Amino acid sequence: MYYVAKHQGVSAAARHVPYGIQQPAISAQIIQLEDTLVVTLFQRRPFELTTEGRELFAFIEPFVYGLPNLADRLRGGWEVRLRIGAPAAILHSYLPRLLKALRLRFAQIYFARLSGWQNELETRLLADDRIDEPLI
Repeated sequence: MYYVAKHQGVSAAARHVPYGIQQPAISAQIIQLEDTLVVTLFQRRPFELTTEGRELFAFIEPFVYGLPNLADRLRGGWEVRLRIGAPAAILHSYLPRLLKALRLRFAQIYFARLSGWQNELETRLLADDRIDEPLI
Protein backbone atom coordinates (compact mmCIF):
# COMPACT_ATOMS: atom_id res chain seq x y z
CA MET A 1 0.00 0.00 0.00
CA TYR A 2 2.86 2.36 0.88
CA TYR A 3 4.43 2.27 -2.59
CA VAL A 4 1.08 2.37 -4.39
CA ALA A 5 0.08 5.50 -2.46
CA LYS A 6 3.51 7.14 -2.66
CA HIS A 7 3.88 6.61 -6.41
CA GLN A 8 0.17 7.00 -7.22
CA GLY A 9 -0.57 3.69 -8.84
CA VAL A 10 0.23 0.01 -9.02
CA SER A 11 2.42 0.24 -12.16
CA ALA A 12 4.56 3.01 -10.68
CA ALA A 13 4.77 1.13 -7.38
CA ALA A 14 6.09 -1.96 -9.18
CA ARG A 15 8.90 0.14 -10.66
CA HIS A 16 9.92 1.55 -7.26
CA VAL A 17 9.61 -1.36 -4.81
CA PRO A 18 13.22 -2.22 -3.90
CA TYR A 19 12.65 -5.95 -3.53
CA GLY A 20 11.33 -6.63 -7.03
CA ILE A 21 7.64 -7.52 -7.04
CA GLN A 22 5.52 -7.61 -10.16
CA GLN A 23 2.39 -5.54 -10.81
CA PRO A 24 -0.08 -8.49 -10.60
CA ALA A 25 1.24 -9.44 -7.16
CA ILE A 26 0.90 -5.85 -5.92
CA SER A 27 -2.64 -5.67 -7.27
CA ALA A 28 -3.52 -8.95 -5.54
CA GLN A 29 -2.08 -7.70 -2.24
CA ILE A 30 -4.04 -4.45 -2.46
CA ILE A 31 -7.26 -6.34 -3.23
CA GLN A 32 -6.62 -8.67 -0.28
CA LEU A 33 -5.92 -5.70 2.01
CA GLU A 34 -9.09 -3.94 0.87
CA ASP A 35 -11.11 -7.14 1.38
CA THR A 36 -9.66 -7.57 4.87
CA LEU A 37 -10.34 -3.96 5.86
CA VAL A 38 -13.69 -3.92 4.00
CA VAL A 39 -12.85 -0.51 2.49
CA THR A 40 -11.64 0.84 -0.83
CA LEU A 41 -8.21 2.44 -0.37
CA PHE A 42 -7.99 4.27 -3.68
CA GLN A 43 -9.81 4.94 -6.90
CA ARG A 44 -8.03 3.24 -9.77
CA ARG A 45 -8.66 5.62 -12.71
CA PRO A 46 -7.72 8.34 -12.21
CA PHE A 47 -5.64 7.38 -9.19
CA GLU A 48 -6.78 9.01 -5.98
CA LEU A 49 -6.58 7.85 -2.37
CA THR A 50 -9.91 7.56 -0.62
CA THR A 51 -10.35 9.00 2.86
CA GLU A 52 -9.55 5.55 4.29
CA GLY A 53 -6.53 5.24 2.00
CA ARG A 54 -5.17 8.61 3.14
CA GLU A 55 -5.65 7.60 6.77
CA LEU A 56 -3.83 4.28 6.29
CA PHE A 57 -1.00 5.94 4.35
CA ALA A 58 -0.58 8.59 7.07
CA PHE A 59 -0.35 5.79 9.63
CA ILE A 60 2.25 3.65 7.81
CA GLU A 61 4.38 6.36 6.18
CA PRO A 62 6.37 7.33 9.32
CA PHE A 63 7.06 3.65 10.02
CA VAL A 64 8.33 2.83 6.52
CA TYR A 65 10.22 6.12 6.22
CA GLY A 66 11.98 5.49 9.57
CA LEU A 67 13.15 1.94 8.76
CA PRO A 68 16.58 2.93 7.37
CA ASN A 69 17.50 4.79 10.57
CA LEU A 70 16.20 1.97 12.77
CA ALA A 71 18.17 -0.61 10.77
CA ASP A 72 21.33 1.48 11.17
CA ARG A 73 20.82 1.64 14.94
CA LEU A 74 20.14 -2.11 15.18
CA ARG A 75 23.36 -2.80 13.29
CA GLY A 76 25.29 -0.58 15.67
CA GLY A 77 25.53 2.18 13.08
CA TRP A 78 27.72 0.11 10.78
CA GLU A 79 26.50 -0.92 7.37
CA VAL A 80 27.92 -1.83 4.03
CA ARG A 81 25.29 -1.33 1.37
CA LEU A 82 25.48 -2.75 -2.11
CA ARG A 83 22.83 -1.40 -4.46
CA ILE A 84 21.96 -3.64 -7.39
CA GLY A 85 19.76 -2.48 -10.23
CA ALA A 86 18.39 -4.94 -12.77
CA PRO A 87 15.20 -5.98 -14.55
CA ALA A 88 12.76 -7.81 -12.28
CA ALA A 89 13.38 -11.17 -13.99
CA ILE A 90 17.09 -10.99 -13.11
CA LEU A 91 16.35 -9.95 -9.52
CA HIS A 92 13.92 -12.84 -9.03
CA SER A 93 15.55 -15.63 -11.04
CA TYR A 94 19.30 -15.20 -10.86
CA LEU A 95 20.33 -13.05 -7.92
CA PRO A 96 18.68 -14.58 -4.81
CA ARG A 97 21.01 -17.60 -4.51
CA LEU A 98 24.09 -15.50 -5.18
CA LEU A 99 23.08 -12.82 -2.69
CA LYS A 100 22.24 -15.42 -0.06
CA ALA A 101 25.71 -16.93 -0.41
CA LEU A 102 27.33 -13.50 -0.17
CA ARG A 103 25.23 -12.65 2.89
CA LEU A 104 26.42 -15.81 4.65
CA ARG A 105 30.03 -14.86 3.99
CA PHE A 106 29.67 -11.10 4.62
CA ALA A 107 26.91 -10.67 7.22
CA GLN A 108 27.40 -6.90 7.45
CA ILE A 109 26.37 -6.31 3.83
CA TYR A 110 22.89 -5.06 3.05
CA PHE A 111 21.69 -5.57 -0.52
CA ALA A 112 19.28 -3.00 -1.89
CA ARG A 113 17.63 -4.40 -5.01
CA LEU A 114 16.08 -1.98 -7.47
CA SER A 115 13.93 -3.14 -10.34
CA GLY A 116 13.51 -1.15 -13.53
CA TRP A 117 14.86 -0.18 -16.93
CA GLN A 118 18.49 0.86 -17.39
CA ASN A 119 17.98 4.62 -17.72
CA GLU A 120 15.67 4.73 -14.70
CA LEU A 121 18.04 2.59 -12.62
CA GLU A 122 21.05 4.72 -13.50
CA THR A 123 19.20 7.87 -12.44
CA ARG A 124 18.09 6.36 -9.13
CA LEU A 125 21.46 4.77 -8.33
CA LEU A 126 23.36 7.97 -9.09
CA ALA A 127 20.90 10.06 -7.07
CA ASP A 128 21.29 7.74 -4.04
CA ASP A 129 17.50 7.57 -3.91
CA ARG A 130 17.25 6.08 -0.38
CA ILE A 131 13.75 7.28 0.40
CA ASP A 132 12.34 4.63 -1.93
CA GLU A 133 14.37 1.90 -0.28
CA PRO A 134 13.13 1.04 3.18
CA LEU A 135 15.26 -1.72 4.64
CA ILE A 136 12.66 -4.45 4.70
